[in-house]
Amino acid sequence: MSLRSVEVVSSAVYLIRSCPKLQDLTIEFDPVAVEDIVEPVVEFLRFQSFSLGAEKLQRVHVNLFMGLEMEMEFMKFILASALVLKEIFIWNFVYLLHRSDKQMMDEMKESRRASPNVEFIFE
Repeated sequence: MSLRSVEVVSSAVYLIRSCPKLQDLTIEFDPVAVEDIVEPVVEFLRFQSFSLGAEKLQRVHVNLFMGLEMEMEFMKFILASALVLKEIFIWNFVYLLHRSDKQMMDEMKESRRASPNVEFIFE
């Protein structure tokens, strides 16, 4: 998924919110397309994190995560909208990370969460 386009991101948000039985979600970010911060996408995602939507989502697997602001905002949206989320598994290319695993985990743990007992797994 490319995070450079508000249309693509809003479609993904719409699909997540429109699937009330969704329990497992796998996202693969496009590492080429997220080199620069796209402010409209960041603002759109920040606005989305104030409402619920993924009511049965339990597990999220994220591939090619680099820790960029747009990716972090997308993860905050997931955290804020998933009521029964149990696990977020983040797989990345270590050499592509823009911040440490600890920094990312700390930021996610500090963000608003609909489900208080989420386990974060970084690999």
